[in-house]
Amino acid sequence: MKKFTLTVITVVYILLAIAVISILASEFLFKAQPKERFFEAPQVAQFVENVTIPETKTTPKFYPAPDFELVYVKGLVIDPMANLSSYMQAIQEAKALGANLITIALETQVSDKDALEFAGQPTFDWKPVAIAMINEAHRNGLQVELRLIAKRDTSRTPKNITQYAARTSVFFKGLGDFAQEYEVYMLTIYENIEDEYAFYNYKDRIGEFLPVFLGNATYFYKGKVGIGFSDNSLIDDKKTYDVSGFDYLILNSYPVYKKVPWGDYPQRVADLIGVGTKLANRHGVKTVILGGWGLNSNPTPPYYISVTVGQEQEKSAYENIKSKQMSKVDGVTVAYVTKAYGVRGRPAEEVARDWFSSA
Repeated sequence: MKKFTLTVITVVYILLAIAVISILASEFLFKAQPKERFFEAPQVAQFVENVTIPETKTTPKFYPAPDFELVYVKGLVIDPMANLSSYMQAIQEAKALGANLITIALETQVSDKDALEFAGQPTFDWKPVAIAMINEAHRNGLQVELRLIAKRDTSRTPKNITQYAARTSVFFKGLGDFAQEYEVYMLTIYENIEDEYAFYNYKDRIGEFLPVFLGNATYFYKGKVGIGFSDNSLIDDKKTYDVSGFDYLILNSYPVYKKVPWGDYPQRVADLIGVGTKLANRHGVKTVILGGWGLNSNPTPPYYISVTVGQEQEKSAYENIKSKQMSKVDGVTVAYVTKAYGVRGRPAEEVARDWFSSA
C-alpha cells in the first residue's frame, strides 16, 4: 500500500512538473514571437510640429539626356574596342572640340547561328561600356548616337539571308528597348547595310527587309532611327532603296585604290552627298548626315586599307570637304577614336574643330 501511495505521488509530481514547464514554454514563445499583423490594433499617427523628414537620395540609374534638339549634327565617332583605356576621356575631349553628339560605334558580326551579334563577347561586354559612355556623354551635355558597324577582321557572312534577317530583326527590337531606356538620341541600325559582312551579296533584297528592321527597331524606341549606305551602291550601282519612315540617312565613303585615288576623294564625297540627298528627298527623309568617311594616315592600320596618305594630305582633303560640303548636309560625324581613320591627335582634328565651331 505504501509503495502504491509513493507511485501515485510521483506521478502527480511529474504531471505538475510537465504542466509548469508547458506554461513557461508557452509564455516564452508568445513573448518571443511578434504578433501577426491582423491582430494588431490600428495605429493613430500623431502630428508633430517642426520635424524635417530627411530626403532619401539615390544614385540615378542614368543621367537624363540633354533637353535640346540638334539643328546640325556635330559628332565624333568613338569605338570603345579601338582603345579600351581612353574612350571615356575621348568623350570629354569631344565636348572641348565643340561636338554636340558622340557616336558610340558598336562592332557587330555574323554569329555562328547566322544572326547579328555584338563582337568581342564574352571578353568584351558591350552593355556596361555603352551605359558608362551614355552617362558620361549626358553628364557633359552631349547627345548620343548608337551606331552598329561591322567588325572588319572576321570571315563570317550571312548564309541564309531570310533566316539572318528574321533573327536580326529580333536583335534590333532588343537594342531599341535599350536605346529607349537610356534616352539615346539616335539609333543607326547599320552604318553600311551593304557591307560585305551584311547584305553585300543580297543588295537586291535590302528593300524587302528595311521596313521590317525599322518596325522592330521602333517597337520600343521612340527616338530617331537611321540607316547607312555606301558610295558604291548609290553612285556606282545606282541603287534607289525605299527609305520611307527613317529619320535620317548616313552616307559612307572611303577611297579605294585605283577606283578613287585620294586626290579625287573630295569630289567622290560631293557626288555621294548629291545622290544621297536626292534619295532622302524622294522618300521624305529630312536629315542627311555625312557619317562613315575619311582618309587613313596610319601607316600600320589594324586591317587592310588600300589607300594610305600622309597626315597633311588627310588634313587637306578634310578642309576641302568642309569648305564645299558643310552646308549641303544636316550634320557630320568624324572618326575620332576608331581602329582606322581616327583624327585624334592628327592635324585633321583641327579641321573638325573648325567645322563644329562654324556649323
